[in-house]
Amino acid sequence: MQARSEKIYLTLGGSGTSDGGVGFLLALGAKITTNGQMEKNPLLQTDALKLSDLNPLLKQIELFALADVTNPYSGEQGFAPVFGPQKGASKGTIQQLDQQAKRLAEHIKQTTGTDLEVPGAGAAGGLVVLFVWQVVNWFQDWRRSLH
Repeated sequence: MQARSEKIYLTLGGSGTSDGGVGFLLALGAKITTNGQMEKNPLLQTDALKLSDLNPLLKQIELFALADVTNPYSGEQGFAPVFGPQKGASKGTIQQLDQQAKRLAEHIKQTTGTDLEVPGAGAAGGLVVLFVWQVVNWFQDWRRSLH
């Protein structure tokens, strides 16, 4: 991004992640409020997500996700149930991941009208969340209650 690229194509597939894209967003400057759980997976720790600190260079870049699967973000064919076992997640963890993913997807749809339950949104452990969100106003805060 610092090289002032105008377009970024990210190939998704064969990833080692099942965090719903939260880790990627954190790396780009998003902040989370944690729910007190001491989980390694940031999706399971997230109580609220603040995107106002995302790298401002993102506004100047077109992002393209190239996915090799058509799985939705959550649900029976979502990233957690389908790809979680490949990453060593237990049945309990898979259920928690999918529940958190559903809550995040519902919140974003209610808040922004953006639907994460589209074909391919479950690619690379939900990493596509960044690309789906880019079509809305990045620099507003989205907060969600998971309780």
